[in-house]
Amino acid sequence: MVEIKPPKLEVSCGLKTYKSKSTGIGGVLKSAPEDFIVEEVIAHGSIASLEGETRGEDTPCEFTHFTLVKKNWDTMRAVKEISRRVKVSQKRFSFAGTKDKNAITSQRVSAQGVSISDLEKVSIKDLTLKNFSYSDEPVQLGGLWGNKFTINLRGINHSQGDIKLRVTETMSELSGGFPSFFGLQRFGVVRPITHLVGKKVVLRDFEGAVKTYLCETFPGVEEEEKKARQELEQSWDVKKALTSFPKRLGYEKAMLNFLVEHPSDFKGALYSLPRNLSMMFVHAYQSFIFNMALSDYVEKGYTAERLPLVGSNSILDEVSAQILEAEGVKPSDFTTSKGTVRDCFTPVSEFNIIDVSSDELNPGKQKLTVSFKLEKGCYATVFLREIIKAEYW
Repeated sequence: MVEIKPPKLEVSCGLKTYKSKSTGIGGVLKSAPEDFIVEEVIAHGSIASLEGETRGEDTPCEFTHFTLVKKNWDTMRAVKEISRRVKVSQKRFSFAGTKDKNAITSQRVSAQGVSISDLEKVSIKDLTLKNFSYSDEPVQLGGLWGNKFTINLRGINHSQGDIKLRVTETMSELSGGFPSFFGLQRFGVVRPITHLVGKKVVLRDFEGAVKTYLCETFPGVEEEEKKARQELEQSWDVKKALTSFPKRLGYEKAMLNFLVEHPSDFKGALYSLPRNLSMMFVHAYQSFIFNMALSDYVEKGYTAERLPLVGSNSILDEVSAQILEAEGVKPSDFTTSKGTVRDCFTPVSEFNIIDVSSDELNPGKQKLTVSFKLEKGCYATVFLREIIKAEYW
């Protein structure tokens, strides 16, 4: 059997292999938001559904809970816009986990000190707030079981029978779970650089971290953006970059503004970014090390239940230790993280082939519709890459 190699973009983020050896079906993921539906499964098993409307406890309490349905919005930006509309701090809002942007998603959110009537007045394109209730407690970060996915894979060049056969073979090979790699979303789908920045942060090279964040490009980057980043790398003219960087690169522009005022304060420039983003850099580097180690285990047939997300207190397995040594990094360099562990393989719950049909967007090709549930912290795209085995971004 010919070995199937993952796309270069995945390999650059440590996803160097597949667990299943069966032939993939190919196809394209996320052609439209409607092709990637995510419904949050709450800790007690109920689903924050896209459909229907319910009303909970009407007696006012400190927190108002609601289901947020969004299309083409990332969770942080959606909550920020809602907080602006009700004229309170974004810090009053909380949710269990972030959801994909290029998708239709539903999740529970809580707002402290905001009434149901105020939230019901919010009208924002492609955002729906519903299923309101009051509670004495906020929605807690991590307070979910996982997510239910309903996915369309389009543009498949195989017969309907062949598609079903290949998917069935792959699922048989994944009966013990699929590798719990961190997906490209962790690193940046088009410009996967967060782990590269993170490594420099771990090594206290803040100048290198800032320049990587601002200047690094990849083949999928739009030409205007690529040119602006390359010009900055060559000239390091941050004032000029403020005008040449596209308006949509808001975080980069914030960093550039800081550097105009404080030209040599690279650490300050890095931490001028929102805290959740600046924290993601080190987390992404930990994820990269985990992906690299798990790839080695899968490729060589080693057995492990968990591997470290490396931190200052981590006890390293031999493979992770070798990767860190090759990277020139020590556990003690992770001064902001003590480290933890992550399961190596993830079960897929309630997998179902809903339909295989003609693809209305791609005449002459097929569309596969599937549904399944995954526990929190797991990536649907990482599971689906085992079925697709093609460069789908």
